[in-house]
Amino acid sequence: MSGSLTGELRVYLGAAPGVGKTFAMLDEARRRAARGTAVVVAVANTHGRTRTAELLDGLPVLAMTASGDVDVDRVLDARPAVAVVDGLARHHGAVERLLDAGITVLTTLDIGEIESLRGAVEEIVATPPAATVPDVFLRGAQVELVDMTPEALRRRLAHGNVVPAEELDARLANRFRSENLAALRDISLRWVADHAAPARDAQVDRASQLVRNLPPTSPRSAVLSARRQLIGWLLAAALLPLLTLLLTLPDQSLELSSTLFAYLAVVVLVASIGGIRPALVTALVASALANWFFTPPVHRWRVEKAEDVVALLVFMAVGTLIGSMVATASRRSTEAARARADAATLARLAATSIADDPVEMLVEQLRGSFALDAVTVRRDGMVVATAGPVPAPERTALRLPLGDEGELLIGGGALAADDRAVLAAYADQLQSALRSRRLREQAATARALSEANELRTALLNAVSHDLRTPLASIKASVSSLLQDDVEWPAEAIREFLATIDAETDRLDGLVGNLLDMSRLQTGTLELRSRAVGLDEVIPAALASLGPVGDEVDVAVPESLPRVRADAGLLERAVANVIANAVRYSPPGRPARIDAAAIGPWVDIRIADRGPGIGPADHERVFLPFQRLRDAGDGGVGLGLAVARGFVDAMGGTITIEDTPGGGLTMVFRLPAVES
Repeated sequence: MSGSLTGELRVYLGAAPGVGKTFAMLDEARRRAARGTAVVVAVANTHGRTRTAELLDGLPVLAMTASGDVDVDRVLDARPAVAVVDGLARHHGAVERLLDAGITVLTTLDIGEIESLRGAVEEIVATPPAATVPDVFLRGAQVELVDMTPEALRRRLAHGNVVPAEELDARLANRFRSENLAALRDISLRWVADHAAPARDAQVDRASQLVRNLPPTSPRSAVLSARRQLIGWLLAAALLPLLTLLLTLPDQSLELSSTLFAYLAVVVLVASIGGIRPALVTALVASALANWFFTPPVHRWRVEKAEDVVALLVFMAVGTLIGSMVATASRRSTEAARARADAATLARLAATSIADDPVEMLVEQLRGSFALDAVTVRRDGMVVATAGPVPAPERTALRLPLGDEGELLIGGGALAADDRAVLAAYADQLQSALRSRRLREQAATARALSEANELRTALLNAVSHDLRTPLASIKASVSSLLQDDVEWPAEAIREFLATIDAETDRLDGLVGNLLDMSRLQTGTLELRSRAVGLDEVIPAALASLGPVGDEVDVAVPESLPRVRADAGLLERAVANVIANAVRYSPPGRPARIDAAAIGPWVDIRIADRGPGIGPADHERVFLPFQRLRDAGDGGVGLGLAVARGFVDAMGGTITIEDTPGGGLTMVFRLPAVES
């Protein structure tokens, strides 16, 4: 900026269009005007929203320049205290001049228009903003986040309160996908928090990182294990002779009390490592050594002075007491560490149980918790799960039965008696997880059988009813034409032939959908994927629909990248969805097709302005033989199911959105082919 700001900058920030930034800005302008503040509106885009436009009543609105920019000179001539400039990214040069003149500016900004966030937002919505604002421009600004949940914003969009249906193209619609709105909102909240309180935000981030990076449970050791006791004995055997040798050197002349303190230090060290037994023996041996080498007469078991007898007895008592206390403290410290390790292990065990299939995780955790060489679950001679190399029978240290689910084989590692309780908890959890896995497999098999039965039943119903209807019409027309006793006029013959032609096409479509659904259900669908242009697929799909295809509005750019798909299957899928949109489009409001490149994808949107359906039915319409409304076409309810099956097989998706102002929009998302 050219100089320091003298005016106040108030920014209304939003995660996406339609959250109410302009409304909040104009509402604040009206409040200030009501308090007697001089306010002018330099730029305000109401986007055709009635309630927003009503806020401009009574406020002076200045015309912009011929190029659509803020007429800064006219604003300065009006000498307001507050200027309203809607769209900071486009007009931040004009805003800077107004601020330098000491004018308070109320303005709006989308989160993607902040320069440092441009890349992150573009990665989410795959569309770069038209203009951005340097971050330094926002320093010191009062930023107010105009927030709205993704669900609420999508409801506003569906009701036509954000953009009209004809203006919602594929690029803009991508911004309003639920996951994209949630990501943009998260970025907005984080940026505002960082802008307002960076230290607090950093603390939250550090705490979250610490929680995410909790270290795994370390292997547990036994309480005062045999190894530790052995080390205690070895220390006593080494230190007592070494200390005695050092104390009996010719140049040493320590008093008996100092000698006893030196021996006492050895007793304490041995007690802290080896426990009570090595400590007691060390105290007894140390008192004997002190008597033999340092108590007059030396090299005699006799003690001449009474005070030396008292000193030796006190040493033995103190050494025994301190050794016992140190050993007890060491044991309790080790037990506490062991208890913490057990608690952490059990906590992780409980956390693992919420996974859908925790068997592999449990086996790996069991191996790590006890520092085992290998852990294997075997059932009927087959390995179900394993961590580490499968142990040979002769190297299996422990076998634990898991009931009907098999057995747990543990190879290598040292397991103390106290480890068995935690080990039993692991075994119980493994048994439960294996049982749940088996029940899920049985349920999946039963579900597949049930779906197959339902498909057969629905197919029989379709054959018995929906397929017989066109056959009956064809039969009646042909029988009429074959009558010898009636001479039909040319117009009647054409009508019979038209009926046969239409009903044959209808029958062909029904049979085709039935066969396609059968191929999808049995997994015999063959794909011939290649780079396909939408200019090849969409016209063919419209042509296959006959005259009704001419009624559809198409706005598909020729510059779109090609998609990876099977051209024939994609044409069928698009035709089925267009037919559904045409079927429910009211007269005078035709279905509409548009498309756009969204990052590595291409979106095709097919929208109608019909009655629409509720959110609860968005997935139901893709089930086979589902007709939520009777359109009177005699279909078997397979068109959308077949379309989704084809698109899923090609690596794409079909989702449903509400058309702004009413209706339904089907969104194809297909992988783009890099040029």
